[in-house]
Amino acid sequence: MSTHYRTTIGLVFPDASEMADNQKDFPIPARPQGQSDSNYYRQVQSIIQDLDDESNEVNDYIAQLSDASDKWMALRTSMTGNERLSDNTAYDEFIATTPFPRVVNTLKKYERSLRTQRRKLETTIS
Repeated sequence: MSTHYRTTIGLVFPDASEMADNQKDFPIPARPQGQSDSNYYRQVQSIIQDLDDESNEVNDYIAQLSDASDKWMALRTSMTGNERLSDNTAYDEFIATTPFPRVVNTLKKYERSLRTQRRKLETTIS
């Protein structure tokens, strides 16, 4: 019964895990002497755009993993005793090989970090 959700999570997990393991930083760029305000503004705006693209990708992975997990847990709640016992084994094996809850938590922390970095970048050009 839960095969669909395991498949969905299994397809998203490798890329989400890679993103969680390879987090990017978006530091405030140094401003060389003589650089015009407009050039510096464009440079910071470009970094903010890259950060936003990364943030959108992170949020997409979080949404896909969380949605499949939530639906799987709802399905498990509605299972009968025998169905649930059968699914417990599948769930335990799947979690052991695909620790997606850890990745979701790591991605959520990363997203908070990205929001903080974005605010700092915005402050430099406001």
